[in-house]
Amino acid sequence: MISILAKDLESIYEGAGPIWSALDHSRVFLTGGTGFFGCWLLRSFRHVCDAHGIRMQVFVLTRDPEAFKKSEPELYRCDHFTFIKGDISDFEFPRGHFDYVIHAAADSSDHVLKTDPITMCKSIVNGMQRVLDFACESPGARVLSVSSGAIYGGTHSDFAEIPEHWPGHPIDLFDIRKAYTETKRMSEMLCTVYGHQVGLRATIARCFSFIGPGLPLDANYAIGNFIRNVLEGKKILVKGSGLEKRSYLYTSDLVVWLLTLLIRGDDGGVVNVGSDKAYSIAEVAATVSEVLGGNGVEQSEEAKMMPIQHDYIPSVEVARERYSLQQTVNLEEGIRRTAAYLGWNA
Repeated sequence: MISILAKDLESIYEGAGPIWSALDHSRVFLTGGTGFFGCWLLRSFRHVCDAHGIRMQVFVLTRDPEAFKKSEPELYRCDHFTFIKGDISDFEFPRGHFDYVIHAAADSSDHVLKTDPITMCKSIVNGMQRVLDFACESPGARVLSVSSGAIYGGTHSDFAEIPEHWPGHPIDLFDIRKAYTETKRMSEMLCTVYGHQVGLRATIARCFSFIGPGLPLDANYAIGNFIRNVLEGKKILVKGSGLEKRSYLYTSDLVVWLLTLLIRGDDGGVVNVGSDKAYSIAEVAATVSEVLGGNGVEQSEEAKMMPIQHDYIPSVEVARERYSLQQTVNLEEGIRRTAAYLGWNA
């Protein structure tokens, strides 16, 4: 486990290259720091500070610092981090000037959407406004808003890969299932409004699907569920048609992409973050089983006949051409590293 993280963290340091000089001696405010993305950002910051002499202070907003202390004690004890207890919608602004603000807090789980959509919507919209108001207290600060490819509301028949210039499908405002999509769109519009009216320097990262150590194995991530099936000695269960296409960017690449956009992203710019290497869900399941030596894939005839859901593949031409960002870890290797972190041995 340690060797996997050590290798990944060093590759992040090397991959981000000159980005670190911009972060040296900086003050960073991070929301969502205790989530999947946030933990990887914190691990990366801790590594470059301890191993490469970068000096930075990161202030992390969390609702439950004590819970994070128990789950990630090494990160919690890091001298470069200050944990602030508060809710994203009404947190108290920490004092002092900040150079960078990363807003990565959002609960996108199916459970929250189904059980408490009011709180979810308030958190996304009010949280974005609160973060932007906070950033305005530090003139010249750069903001990275970590958004979602879900804002497109599905795929377009003219695009195999979703481009940033496509505004997405019109939303049925009477469909509760679209609540997350619409509120994420609203949060992006707030970035645009603040940029237009007060000159706030914000870049939006629309994130798609990812794989890597720490990926939840019991949430609404198909590949995480597939890995869990293998680690439990079970056949992988494909519950739907299996024909929908997905793609996965590994976490070390994810961090490099996010930090590059934080430092170099165009003011008011939007960039898809993900992989454009597409696999059907059935192919993902077969690949996980093959790479990890699983017991195969199971899918009922009834599941095979289920309606095909939309594909979820980003165009990454902007990331590639404008920012020279690349996918360096393929799906098979990402699966191996994720499982090895959990104790799997080849």
